[in-house]
Amino acid sequence: MGRHTLTVEGRPQAGKELVFATVDIDVERLDFPVSMSATDSGIGLDSPGEQIHLEVLADYSDGTTHRATSSSRISFSSANTEVATVDASGMVTAVAPGIGLITVKYALGDNKLSIGIPVQMPNRDREPGESNFFFISIAPGVQTIEPGSSTNFKVTPSTYTGFTGEIALSAHGVPEGGKASFTPVSVLASESATLTISILRSTPLDTYPIFITGRSGSLNPTVSVLLIVTTNGTK
Repeated sequence: MGRHTLTVEGRPQAGKELVFATVDIDVERLDFPVSMSATDSGIGLDSPGEQIHLEVLADYSDGTTHRATSSSRISFSSANTEVATVDASGMVTAVAPGIGLITVKYALGDNKLSIGIPVQMPNRDREPGESNFFFISIAPGVQTIEPGSSTNFKVTPSTYTGFTGEIALSAHGVPEGGKASFTPVSVLASESATLTISILRSTPLDTYPIFITGRSGSLNPTVSVLLIVTTNGTK
């Protein structure tokens, strides 16, 4: 399964250069897979620029399993591009310390199947036992929202060590076309900000992990919440 390129070579009369022509073909099964998996159940990255290529397998009702990484029906996305990015071939590239999620989707008509692969890169700049740090809490941990509407989360950085730096807030993983805004956009430890997420009427019904990062110097703790897009209380 997947995309393939066929090359045709023409041999003209003696003394003339060879002629080449190519055609791209896409080989796919007509039926929809019953499940999907990745060879990496979780991705650990050590440093910015490191790359890992995901391999995706699709299982079918006849008991067969096929490599689906290069299928035209497969798409990859990163919910936190500050931590890692992913290209159309499934190549994951580390950006900065934090946590995130790579989503793999298989789509055929109205049928969609997706899996999530956690990704994490530790902060090597922080010394073991370092006492000057902060963490982030967010409430509630899950919000249900209808297409075309908005919802709020309360974001609060805290510290047990007297951290006094200014903390800039950012959110990743918002559904395509949606918006995330913080009021205010930066806070001090123990202060709170309101995260407002708005989505389009056309946003697909699904569960979206949203990653919230607080950044101050080399510190960038990240937490995640779930945004459930549903209609009439039914996913």
